[in-house]
Amino acid sequence: PRMRRRDAARRLARLASSNAPSFVACPAAMRRWLVVDGVADAFALARPSAGAEARAPRATLWTEQDEEPLPNRAATVREAFPVRGGREGGVERAFRGATEAERARGVDVVLARENAREKPLVVDAYARESARETFRLTDAGVDAIAWFAARGARVGVETDDGNGLRRVEPSDGLFGGAETSIEAGRRATHGGQSANECLMIVPSAFGTNAQAARDNHFMASTSDGLSVLEIRERAVAEHKALYRGLRALGIEINLFTHDEKHATPDACFPNNWHTLRDGKLKLFPMKDENRRLERREDIIEFLKHKHPNLVVDDSLLRYERQDPPKFLEGTGSLVVDHEERVAYVALSERAHEEVVAEHCAAENLTPITFKALDARGRPIYHTNVMMSVCSSVAIVCADSIADPADRRRVLDALAAGGRREIITITHAQVDAFCGNVLELRTASGEPALACSARAFAAFDDARRARLRAAFDDRVVAVDFSTIERIGGGGVRCAVAEHFVP
Repeated sequence: PRMRRRDAARRLARLASSNAPSFVACPAAMRRWLVVDGVADAFALARPSAGAEARAPRATLWTEQDEEPLPNRAATVREAFPVRGGREGGVERAFRGATEAERARGVDVVLARENAREKPLVVDAYARESARETFRLTDAGVDAIAWFAARGARVGVETDDGNGLRRVEPSDGLFGGAETSIEAGRRATHGGQSANECLMIVPSAFGTNAQAARDNHFMASTSDGLSVLEIRERAVAEHKALYRGLRALGIEINLFTHDEKHATPDACFPNNWHTLRDGKLKLFPMKDENRRLERREDIIEFLKHKHPNLVVDDSLLRYERQDPPKFLEGTGSLVVDHEERVAYVALSERAHEEVVAEHCAAENLTPITFKALDARGRPIYHTNVMMSVCSSVAIVCADSIADPADRRRVLDALAAGGRREIITITHAQVDAFCGNVLELRTASGEPALACSARAFAAFDDARRARLRAAFDDRVVAVDFSTIERIGGGGVRCAVAEHFVP
């Protein structure tokens, strides 16, 4: 009984420690390995335990001593772009404390060189839930250098002087000097057509999805002799380049990874299972059973916490349970003109008219439905591979719209209001993912275009010039060939834009 009373007293003392300092920890078992005295906080860095990257929406924090007070905030430092099945780990060697000489040069923490570029680190931050011993995820995939700097800890990066000697240089963040450098343009984004925040899922457990291959004819039928690990390594490198390019524009990205245990080989295409706009997180019915698993509780709970009063609308999911089931796969099926309140939908096995009608009625959208076929006369599985609507331009493969009357309706609607220039593309350009492009909004409010290098090269000179003019040269074009070929989706599919105030 005495021990039980003592344990209860310790528990109460820990729960009452609402004014305790914050420190970096792992939401599972953790081990401290470096203490940094920053200007804003004193905190400890921790090495995540095995499996810690499979984050739960809430986590119980373990501390080294029962008497040790719980913090108000905690976080995990992790590798931003891991490859499942490959060489992982090494986070515990990523940082070290600065020497006195390095402190004198304005550095508190030294980051290993490989973790500044090749294997960058990010932070997942947690906040304590009132007096409970649980923590809720508040920030996902924040640049570690910027995160530490915001807490008063100055980070330096080890560099090589060319003679085999290491020196430490202060760093302004993971994206200082990024390969993609975009100058601020002059033309502001019109209305609400594009977003400045998005969700991206690193293809850390990427692979061929046999279920999706049944009607996604953009997927390659062979891996060209590449192993699963080689495919993942290439896919992760491509995804990292896109992430860097978008972050260089000041676009806020909530970055998650996925694991083999999730059984979601297509998880890097998060735009299909949800949208977030006007305070509503809407979930969509998916055709393939393993893609339904992409609607992860940890991501949904994170978004609810990050955006207070967010309403989760899962009303369309009942269509998955009907006999026969019906589907509508988010902004893969829906290409939305937010300014004119029009939704363009190519009907297919993944987009049924009844679901389209219900969704559009609920969101005050006018649906324009049609059937789109590829060059071999097969249905195009998603609308967003054959068209894209931006603020000042619209890209569309009019030849893919089978019915001439439907083709005319689509072109007339895109031209309505006279604010957009229509850029038509061919079937061959659709195959190169020229229609699978996305407008996003930079930190200063200008529109920018994200696309694959293959897509941008497939536009002829005149069309490329028109796109450059429309976006004041703010075009992020990255190699996405592995993801396009193996996954059958492009850059637009890899970015789920979030429209938040």
